[in-house]
Amino acid sequence: TKASVVVRSTARAIEEGLARTSSTILQPRVRFEGGQFEITATIKRGDTLYPIQARGNLLVEQKQRVRVAVTEARVSGGDVPTGFIESELAKINPILDLSKWPLNLHIQRLTLHNNTVELLAQ
Repeated sequence: TKASVVVRSTARAIEEGLARTSSTILQPRVRFEGGQFEITATIKRGDTLYPIQARGNLLVEQKQRVRVAVTEARVSGGDVPTGFIESELAKINPILDLSKWPLNLHIQRLTLHNNTVELLAQ
């Protein structure tokens, strides 16, 4: 049997999901445009708040996983820990792993545009 799955999500739904699933990502704002994402948020580490702005891509790995790759980031605040962005990314990557699904699905297309992300897997 062959299956096709189309997944669509809005930037707003992803903001709500981030806020719900992470107690350290505060007030996330997400935009998708021109094949990239932009996010602004405040990251809480202990009692310290770090405002961040990041831009990047969603990368497809081995046709089954989607990973967030940051190409540009700015973190405000004093004493920003080394590897701050990398450690936050490690908590969420991969954001989708079809190899764990019961169907043998492979990602055919992943697009980011008009504040929407769309994925087609077959």
